[in-house]
Amino acid sequence: AAMGRVYLPLNELEFFGLDPERFYEGDPGPRFPEFMEFQIDRARSIYALALSGVPSLSPSGQLTTLAAAKLYAGILDQIEANRYDVFGVRAVVPRSRKARSTAGAAARFMQLSTGSVWSSFRSGSAPNGTNPGEDRDFEGWIP
Repeated sequence: AAMGRVYLPLNELEFFGLDPERFYEGDPGPRFPEFMEFQIDRARSIYALALSGVPSLSPSGQLTTLAAAKLYAGILDQIEANRYDVFGVRAVVPRSRKARSTAGAAARFMQLSTGSVWSSFRSGSAPNGTNPGEDRDFEGWIP
């Protein structure tokens, strides 16, 4: 909005009673958090669908896709933690969390390379005995 552009579906803004002109002022309206919750839920659903195709990628594609998925999910989490204030606060994933996410993606890649991760996610328990649902970034992402 600061650059004079709003890349959001106008019909959805209208559905939530939001005026795109108010975005330029940084005050989109009272239903903006509800709108953002809707957008984030949709993004997570799309991520879940996309991740089901990771096994069909080349090994390097698998690793980069898993890492990107973790990092982008972290941005969504940060937007929520910032109470959807995307105008006053930049949604930044701290470096320490990026490092943990990247390491986690690498571990999942190694499991994927052996074929164990996809069956363990489908069964509801990871090879190390933890519940994959505890990892919010991948919760419910593998059908």
